[in-house]
Amino acid sequence: MLSTFIIVLFFLFLGVNLGYFIFVPDYELPPADLIGYGFLVTTYILSRTRFPTVAAILVMTMFPMNIFGNLIGGTSINPSVTLVYLLPSFVLSSMWFSVKGVVSYCLLTLSGIISLPYLAPASISSFSDIIGAFSVSVVGSVLVVVAMIHRNLMESDRQNELETAYDTTLEGWAHALELRDRGTEGHSQRVINLVIQLARKIGVQEKDIVHVRRGALLHDIGKMGVPDSILLTHVTQ
Repeated sequence: MLSTFIIVLFFLFLGVNLGYFIFVPDYELPPADLIGYGFLVTTYILSRTRFPTVAAILVMTMFPMNIFGNLIGGTSINPSVTLVYLLPSFVLSSMWFSVKGVVSYCLLTLSGIISLPYLAPASISSFSDIIGAFSVSVVGSVLVVVAMIHRNLMESDRQNELETAYDTTLEGWAHALELRDRGTEGHSQRVINLVIQLARKIGVQEKDIVHVRRGALLHDIGKMGVPDSILLTHVTQ
């Protein structure tokens, strides 16, 4: 996914630069854009190796460096349009960082936008020149964070449903085994209770108790494959 994202960015930026070459007289490719293309090629190569996280961080670093570099250097034709290109970095950050990490990244980037009238007075005389782009960036960052929270809630609900279904299946197997061998009825639950007590006594963390319980629940599951002629010998004797 990251490789595809980088390829799309490369051709998106290339299309924008070609448009400037065609429609803007005497247009020259800014040095920051050349550095940006180099970043994209480097990160694409990294994304195809064992270091995709490094590639993602480099891409997210490239966006503000390239955009703020153009604005501070005075090579941006339209500062508001240039700032809008920060939005893909917000989306990319949501793929690799936690909600707190994305919020930190967005706040840092938005702080950079607010500082532009002081950092690049030749290009941006006042904050009113970029209020539109700043507003779009704020809305974009908020939407990304809200989407992440919603996605995390959905994943949590889905995980809970899977765990519930898994536990129900295990309990069903244990119950089926007890129905087959009435002599051991209630045995599984007694084993579970004793094993959980023992686990807590020896210091097993509470979050791991659920796995101990599952193991105890399945301790006799091998009997499912034992023929009745062997398993129920004690019944016929």
